[in-house]
Amino acid sequence: MEIQVDSLDFDTITIKDKNNNETILSIQDELKIDEINLNESFMTQSSKFAYWANLLEIVRRYSEAEERKLETIGAQLNLSIREWYKQNKEKPTKDMIEARIMIDKNYQEQLKVVEEWKYKTKQLQYVVKAFEQRVNALTHLGVTNKLQLN
Repeated sequence: MEIQVDSLDFDTITIKDKNNNETILSIQDELKIDEINLNESFMTQSSKFAYWANLLEIVRRYSEAEERKLETIGAQLNLSIREWYKQNKEKPTKDMIEARIMIDKNYQEQLKVVEEWKYKTKQLQYVVKAFEQRVNALTHLGVTNKLQLN
């Protein structure tokens, strides 16, 4: 099986705020467990999880806003297409209207934006899930280390 992707750099995430300030984070570094400083890793787990979960919610909000824009474009097109058919004294089918909406340039452009935000949301969901699994690993390592000391 061959899978072609745009980039193999899944590790870094660049976050830009509204002032264009950039933060570049390595997912691998964020999730890394330092066995020597296990207590520190355990103590920072909650704040790291909260940070990434909050980032996920922000991205979800943006994604939903872009989906609403797509729905608005679709609704406006629906009305104008129906009006066009009405003026031409034709009765369109639902499929005819949907097809005209789908091939509209503005609709297609917004659909690409929606798909990109959905992708970002899914990627962040996996990162948050990894942080949930990280706490289990930290707990297990803590118990294992404690047993080895006794």
